[in-house]
Amino acid sequence: MSSIKPPALTEEEHKRVSYEAVRKRNLLEKIKENNQKRPPTLAYPRISLDRVMFSVFSHDIFKFVYDNKYDPAEIQHRINGVLQDLKENGIENLDVELPKKQHMKYRKDVFIKYEQFKQNMIDHKGYSNGLHFSLCDFEGESIFWITISMREPHLAVVYINFQKYYRYKNKIDKPVGGFFDTNFLDISYDNRDKIFNDFAKLFLSVKNEIKKAYKSLIYQLFGYDLEEVDVIPSTVEIPLEYLGNDVSEYEWLTDEAVCKTVLKYTDLTHTIYFNKNWKKLLIQMKLYQKAAGIARLELTVHKNFASHYFCETDLETLKDKIKMCIDDVLAYYELSLHEIKPVKLDHDEIVEQIALSMSLEKELLMTLIYNDVGELTFSADNQGLRTRLLKRGLIEKGDKRGVYKKTNLLSFLKASLGKYFVCEKCGFLMMKKARGYVCPVCSNKKSF
Repeated sequence: MSSIKPPALTEEEHKRVSYEAVRKRNLLEKIKENNQKRPPTLAYPRISLDRVMFSVFSHDIFKFVYDNKYDPAEIQHRINGVLQDLKENGIENLDVELPKKQHMKYRKDVFIKYEQFKQNMIDHKGYSNGLHFSLCDFEGESIFWITISMREPHLAVVYINFQKYYRYKNKIDKPVGGFFDTNFLDISYDNRDKIFNDFAKLFLSVKNEIKKAYKSLIYQLFGYDLEEVDVIPSTVEIPLEYLGNDVSEYEWLTDEAVCKTVLKYTDLTHTIYFNKNWKKLLIQMKLYQKAAGIARLELTVHKNFASHYFCETDLETLKDKIKMCIDDVLAYYELSLHEIKPVKLDHDEIVEQIALSMSLEKELLMTLIYNDVGELTFSADNQGLRTRLLKRGLIEKGDKRGVYKKTNLLSFLKASLGKYFVCEKCGFLMMKKARGYVCPVCSNKKSF
């Protein structure tokens, strides 16, 4: 089949493209000016990818559905409309003129034949049935899968856990000490340039893998020999991981970030959500302790934000767009990546000595002491951590099944070595007040 030329851009789209080109050029000039000896952003957190969702669509199936019903120009116009709407709204909220119901076959015959793979899903017409296939199983779970709608034009949804897929591809062992799950790399993987480059390269590779898998499955299921397939990211999680740090050192972000709501949890992860319940917001942010010594600031982009920043096919351009995405999301909260630095905590040396005597990592003990840990629960992935804390007398069984609480020993450590901060402005020790910490010299304040 001959390739189809992209449609001409509207005047508004021309302006947007021109604006993006100017914005990117100015950004790169600023980067060159301020960072002569190092690439932008990478000297700070470890940047990678975590969970990502894609929408998959084929021009060829759409053309087959419309065959002999409209002229080629009208069919192409409708294809362009579907692609644009997939980028802006995702499969579940398509708002374009799709084929009429009588023209869209529901392939019940195929569904019955492969019923062992059945899966409920939401496609462009609402709740429906699909066929669910795992593309990669790792550590006892499917970390990469595709679900294909039985209704023409057979749109598909794809999920991948990039953290685990990266470990699978590189034969990296499961990390230990995770506070909730194993969706992370061990703190020893600290080559930030390599990690960022590897994940960007893996993202491009995965998009090609999805195309191949979709083509193969569509041919096996429905007999279509596809050429044109679009793989559109609909949700992307971008972890910014500060290695050797604790969430309490970044808790000042709750004061500085401009948002409607801040929601804090008092478990080991000490998760802080910014605008958690604002459903219409397509860019989200949360801060939490992934493991001892790994403070993760996680940015999530949805729909047109995801498709805009992650649409590139060139590696270096994609890396630039990811950096721009990070800058733009943080700018929404009136933050800057270059200004996000840990607040110095006192008593580090004492905590290190206590941790050494208990055969614990200093970062783990810091989390228990400095964060307001309440009731604790443990998943199958961190039972080893539960055992270590029990043996050292830091936690004990609570009143509910599967729930643990801090012991008197941990309460004593918290009272003795609680939060003490050094003033960023004058270097004097800040004093604890009812609503936070205040410097007695320059009156600088920090609230927690």
